[in-house]
Amino acid sequence: VGFVGRFEEQKHPENLLRAFASVAMPDWRLAMVGYGPLEQELKSLAAQLGIAGGVDWLGNQNGAEAMRGFGIFCLPSRYEAMPYVLLEALAAGLPIVSTECRGATTTITNGVNGLIVPIEDSIALANALKQVMGDEDLRLRMGESSLQRAAEFSLEAMVQNTIKVYEDVINKKRVGSR
Repeated sequence: VGFVGRFEEQKHPENLLRAFASVAMPDWRLAMVGYGPLEQELKSLAAQLGIAGGVDWLGNQNGAEAMRGFGIFCLPSRYEAMPYVLLEALAAGLPIVSTECRGATTTITNGVNGLIVPIEDSIALANALKQVMGDEDLRLRMGESSLQRAAEFSLEAMVQNTIKVYEDVINKKRVGSR
């Protein structure tokens, strides 16, 4: 299970640590990619939760590259706008478990390419992680769905959508000027 982000209050990485600890699936590891003011506190929490040996602190690195080694991407944030890491997780073909922060419902179809849980609910986050971690077929289906969804966020799709917006505005002006 992988996390990419700053170790700070907004991203709520301690929620992920608590959820991962309660899942208790020893064949799985947690990869924490990032850095920030909560790093030492998070490492202490991992030790208190008894999962320090199952957490890899990978430091600051390219998130898209790090995701190549993930089986699942998790975004435990309290709030977001449109997190770029979700687009990277789609492009990496990963199943996604995320809190219901902004951007999650734009990129995740709940139950199709990932699961969305309430913000700050480590029990719901743990249950969602356990569901995806425990079902290889589900992970594969969700990963394929993420790859398909990623195409909707490609450069070509963005250009086509932008052109459509301009065309719609031009057409409205033409209709309004008559």
